Amino acid sequence: HVGNETPISDLPSIWDDVPDARDYLESHDFVEMESEEIQDKAKELGAGNPGFWTAVRKIAQWINTYIVYAYNLRQKEYRGALETLRSRRGTCSDFVHLFLALARNLNIPCRAMVGLHRVGRSWETHSWAEVYDPEYEWTPLDVVSQPTNLTLGSDYIGISAGYNCAVRFYAYYRAEEESLPVKLDFKQYYVIGNRTVEIEFFDSSL
Repeated sequence: HVGNETPISDLPSIWDDVPDARDYLESHDFVEMESEEIQDKAKELGAGNPGFWTAVRKIAQWINTYIVYAYNLRQKEYRGALETLRSRRGTCSDFVHLFLALARNLNIPCRAMVGLHRVGRSWETHSWAEVYDPEYEWTPLDVVSQPTNLTLGSDYIGISAGYNCAVRFYAYYRAEEESLPVKLDFKQYYVIGNRTVEIEFFDSSL
């Protein structure tokens, strides 16, 4: 078990026996772990060898405090962790990519979630992160919300998960409680180079 007080220096040996976690410790498109700027910021946030969940909260709170949500960048191309760190501006997917790059540099396995978030009576496309704890497995957190939301409930519907917001491996819906049927309209996209291409359109009732 990775407890709140498990120091991040002990994490590499813990993940040796957890293949699901090891897969989410590497650099990928839009998650530029190898960047010196990203590594320097990760070292700063990991100073003092904090516990696992303490480090997670420090990273999320730093992003929440110093990165500004930019509405004019919505529906634009993914910008990646490094550009988000440099500009201090981004959308939910940019927040997530920066969180992934910083957390993975501290040996914290994490992945990107893409789905829907209920705002009032409407559902909006949204991205958030999940970190891996061997006891609780994939645990979500929304780094855009203020304060950082570590207890996502029925206002979130996870549609797909992957190494970043662009590469998605599977889709699912999970609800913790009974709810009214939800009708969803989906568009499937692929990212080819720097272009987002719509492939198909379908709808589903949950």
